[in-house]
Parts: sequence; structure tokens; C-alpha cells
Amino acid sequence: MAPWNGPKPTQPWDVLMADSVLQSHVWRTLVLDAWGKGQLPLINPYQFGGTPLLANSQSGGFYPPHILLGLLHVSAGLAGFLLAWFHLALAGLGLNALVRRLGGSTAAGLTGGLLFSLSPFMLGWTPLSSVISTLAWLPLALACVTDVTNRKSWLALTACVAMMLLAGHLQFSAYGIGAIVLMALPLSSPRRKSLTAENAASGDERGQGGEQDGPSIPPMRLLRTGAVFAALAFGFALAAPQVLPVLSWSKESHRRNSPTEDGYQAYIGSAIKPYELANLGHPMALGSPREPIEVGGKTIATYWPPLVKPGGNFAESAISLGAIAFALLFAVPWRQREVWPLAALGVFAFLLAIGTPLNRLLYFFMPGWSSTGSPGRIEAIFVLCACTLAGLAVDHLAERKTQLLAGAGLVVALLLAFVLPGLAEAAEAAAALRGAATASVLPSLLIALCLAAGAFFLAKKSLWAVPAGAVLVAAWTHALILVPFGAPLEPPKGDPDARIAVINSQWDILTAQPALLPPNLASLGGLHEISGYDSLTSRTEVEMLRTASGSNDPAPPVNGNMMFVKPTFDMAALADDGVTEVWTTQPMPQLTGAEKRDGYFVQKIEGPGIASYTDGSVKLQQQAYDHMTARIEGKPGGNLTVRVLAQPGWTATAEGKDVPLSAGYWLEAKGVNGSVVEFTYRPPALRTGTILFVVAFLTLAGLSLVSNRRAKDV
Repeated sequence: MAPWNGPKPTQPWDVLMADSVLQSHVWRTLVLDAWGKGQLPLINPYQFGGTPLLANSQSGGFYPPHILLGLLHVSAGLAGFLLAWFHLALAGLGLNALVRRLGGSTAAGLTGGLLFSLSPFMLGWTPLSSVISTLAWLPLALACVTDVTNRKSWLALTACVAMMLLAGHLQFSAYGIGAIVLMALPLSSPRRKSLTAENAASGDERGQGGEQDGPSIPPMRLLRTGAVFAALAFGFALAAPQVLPVLSWSKESHRRNSPTEDGYQAYIGSAIKPYELANLGHPMALGSPREPIEVGGKTIATYWPPLVKPGGNFAESAISLGAIAFALLFAVPWRQREVWPLAALGVFAFLLAIGTPLNRLLYFFMPGWSSTGSPGRIEAIFVLCACTLAGLAVDHLAERKTQLLAGAGLVVALLLAFVLPGLAEAAEAAAALRGAATASVLPSLLIALCLAAGAFFLAKKSLWAVPAGAVLVAAWTHALILVPFGAPLEPPKGDPDARIAVINSQWDILTAQPALLPPNLASLGGLHEISGYDSLTSRTEVEMLRTASGSNDPAPPVNGNMMFVKPTFDMAALADDGVTEVWTTQPMPQLTGAEKRDGYFVQKIEGPGIASYTDGSVKLQQQAYDHMTARIEGKPGGNLTVRVLAQPGWTATAEGKDVPLSAGYWLEAKGVNGSVVEFTYRPPALRTGTILFVVAFLTLAGLSLVSNRRAKDV
């Protein structure tokens, strides 16, 4: 796309990959830059006329790994690479711990961990970093729930909850907290001391000979449940400096709505469809999101569901488990009561993902649920539970009956891959792609099934064949192609003192559009651009762009979170918004003086610019992530206007004295007496959140100190 005009990509367009650049990479770049400069990452001065950065949540402004990498001045590209490996490894280690806590052997834990960290869901969402950053902490949190009355486990659970919230994706945080609560409520006995021959032989802390503690008395059950809710409360308090500003800002979101029947039907329309369950046994049963094909003169992916399902995307529907995990579900030791809560949680998540009446209860009666994204995303909890149960089945593969059950699972996987795609109502190109995908998947699927069958057969001699098989199957089917690699995007070049309006029109799910500097990318070059892209865009920002676009909807039809300046723009409105340059792919007749650059044109608009002073001139000397400075030249006592949206949280001082700000659209200071005006931004609720954090941190430190002293006394 212009203004880069690089070589045509060899892979097909994937809108989720675009989002990873337009949002994840941009916000991570700003957050790391802020911490590297010793500033709080509170506001993005480059988009929407100044928009919250911390309070958009997915930036993860106070997420400890982001803070550390920022202070170390690690570049955003390298940071993205390191964070991806860290979170995928953490997810696998956490699920390994969960399997082990439930009595699984070392091989069982390793299998479960590998299945989860290499799952199509985790790898498919890796580029959109806030998703796996949030989910990576959940398996470890669930492992801590199983032993939550232990002080160290309780503290670890508290930390995991805080890290999930700080990682930034509140929808997946809500799923995670719900999973923690549901896992805590049904616990009626302590974890088994031993479930495997390996444990009995080792004589470790789980106990001897498969013995099990007696049933838990109600007070102990209440104690465990209370401990979980206390950990949730303390975890929230630790994350409060970020979460409270997010909740405050979300009240202004253009997506904030009241549940309606029409809204529910649109919401449920993005649930997992029956034909998408073909991916349970083989991730590419419906085609590959990385394999290009020419259809009607356009290059699209062979993954065909987007042609029959509005908004369809491989990652959004990555309910796939793969041959080994799916087959092992048929061999789960259901007689062991430890698997029941996990199985119930997985079934509950599955029912929500496929769009059952359970969704109606959440949509209409759970506050805020109607504003969330696709219900299919809760498949993440199903995948987590399935990988854990699959790990627990490994220890029984030496039994002939278990091997037969796992073999039956492989046969079912084969049938699903060939039968379920036919349930989709597809025509023309979609039908042709569906047929081609079903035919081409056969060799790959048969090889994957053979690898899985071989691993199950060799498990009679060594359980280590199963985790090895899990790696081989994942590498063969999807793991080597799902995560994209490449050089970080070069920052766009332009005048840092200007505010620009980039004229775009459409966006697409299936094919790349000839867009010019898609929203948010101006931030990479420190350029001030009036549009933007954020799920928490405020109603004020949307209305500003609606007016600038000539009273037309600034969002393209396929993405209600992306805001453009449309070709129908109102030049006077743009000037009022401080815009001085218009970037277009073709010269606009209503403007003059087009400057041709590499693939686009820049035309000027006469106007006041970002800042103006009634009795002289003004220059913004510094625009940082938590403050900005305006230097005035002229008579004192005039009115200063800085065209940054006057959101709650802005204050101003001149010569050390407070300057009142008018309750208007832009930041306006009247009667300024001083040559330098300092504007400072502190999000609403940041102070309250900081107090909660300090109180929670000191309380936890005190409890740990007292507990350590008691332990020494004993």
C-alpha cells in the first residue's frame, strides 16, 4: 500500500495480519517508546486529535513485560518477536503444570503443554499480541486453583489474574476469570495424591499407590472458593491503575449499546458454524489462510469460509485441536473425578462458541456482554480444556482399550474433515474452493493420522512418543506456516508539525484494498493524523470524523472500529479540526497545489493548524505521551486553542499557576498570562487505581511477611 509501495506479497491477504500491524505493532511501539523516554504511556497524540493510549486496554501500557522492554530500549520489532516466544512458552508451561496438578505424568504434562502452545488458536492469534498475552497466564492460573489454599499457589493465582488484566484484551480476560470461577465452584475434594504409576513409583509429594484423600468437608470447600475470590479481588486491585481508566473510557465508546434482538442476531451470526467443526481433527480441513489462489482476477486464500460467513477468519474460527488432541479426547479417563470440572468447563465453552441459547442469557443479562466481539472466541477455553484432558489421557495409552478408543478418534477426525464441509451453503467460487480444499486435504490428513497412530502405538513402550508425535503432527499440519515473519514496517515520512487527513474509502476482509496510509500507521512516523482505528473509539471522535467526511459514516461497512476521512470530505470542517495537509491517491479538484510523492499526492489546506493564539503565534514544542508544551509569542491575556480533544483528565498551567480550560470541543485556555503553557494528561480513575494498587501490594507484602515468620516459628 502507499506510501510504501513495496513488492506484492506472496501470501494472500489476511485482515487479522493487517490488524496486527495497524494496532498491536503501533501501540507496542508507542508504549515502549514512552517507557524508554521515562514517560507514562497515557495518550497517543498522533491519532483522532489525541486519543487515550493506556485506556484503550490492548496497548498494555502498564503490562510488566512491556515496561521492562521499554526501559531496556528494545525495539518494537524485536520485542514482538521475544514476547511471542515468551507467551507461547508460558502457555505451554502453565498447561503442563495444570496437567501435573491433576495427577498427570511428566510425559502427560509435556503433551498437554505442547498441544496448547502449538494449537492453531494460539499460533493463529500470535500476531494480535494482546490475545495470547492474556491467555498465556490462564493455564497457570487454573493450576493454582487446584491448590489455592496453599499460600504460594494463592499468591501465584493473584499475580496471574493481574497479568491477564494488564495484558490488555478484556474480552479474553473475562473468559479467563469466568473459567477460574467455574473451576473453583465445583471442587469438592482436594486434588488426588496420585493418578499414575509414575507417581506411585517415584513416591513424590502426591502420595503413594494412588491413594486419595477423603471427601472435603463444607468449611474447606468454602475456604477454597473464598480464597479464589480473594485472589480475583487482589488481582484486580493490582491491575487497577490500567483497568479503571479503561472502564472509565469505555463509557464513551461508540460500541456501547443496549441489548436488542437485532443486535443479538448479528452477534450470534459470528458463532462457530457446524461445518467449521471439520477443523477439529485437521486445522486445514477448510483450506489454508496462507495458500493463495486466483478467483475472479483477485488473489484470496484457499480458506473459503469468509466467502459464506460474514467476517469469517481462520483465527476467529480456530476451534481445531489436531489429530492427536482430538483422538485423545476419546481416551480420557472419565472415571477420575478430577477431570469432571475441566470437562464441564470445556463443554460450556463449546456450547457458547457454537451459538446456543446460553449466549442469549449472557447477551441480555450480563452487563457489557452485548458490546463484546464474536461469541466464537470463547473457543479458546474449549481448546485449553481439551488439551488438558488430552494430556491426562496419555498415561493410559499403554492399555489396549485406551489405544482402541484413541484409534476410533482418528477415524472420527477423518470423517469430520470430509462430511462437515458439505453442510455449508456454498455456491460458485465458494463451492469450487470447498471441493478443492476437501480433495487437497486428504494426503495431509492421512499423513497426520498415521503420525498420530504411530505415536499411540509406540506409547506402549514409551509415553514420550506422544509429545514427540504432537510436535511432528503440528509441524506437518500448521505450526510452520501460521505465524508470519518479516521486517518491521518502516515509519512513514512527513511534516511532524502538520496535522494530516488521509483520504480512504473502503476496506475489505478478503482482498487488500488500495488504501493510502491505513489508520494508526501515521503514529509510527510521529505524524499527526485525524483518523484512527480502535475498538474503544469514543462517540466524540466518530462524530468529528463524520462531520469531516461530509456527514457520511466514517467507518467502512466491514469494520465499524476503523475510521476514515472519506472522499466526500468537508474542507472547512477539516480546517476547523486543525488539518493542514490532505493526502490522496489522486489530486482532489477542490484543493490546489498538489505535491506528488511516491504513489500519492499532498495538498494544503489553509487553517489555524493544531494550535492557535488570538493575540500572537504559538508553537507546540513538545507532544509527549502524558503532556505537551505550547510556547506563545504575543500579547499576554489572549486565548490559546490546542486542537486536541478536550477529554476528561487534561489540566493546564502557565508560569506555575493553574489555567482554567473551557468545557469545549478542543483544549481552550482563556486569558493566558505566560509565554509557556504546560498541558498535562492524567486519565480519570488513574489516581483511584494507583491507590488500590498500593493498598493491595502492601497488604500482600504484609501477609507474606507474617506467613513467612509463622512458617519459621513452626
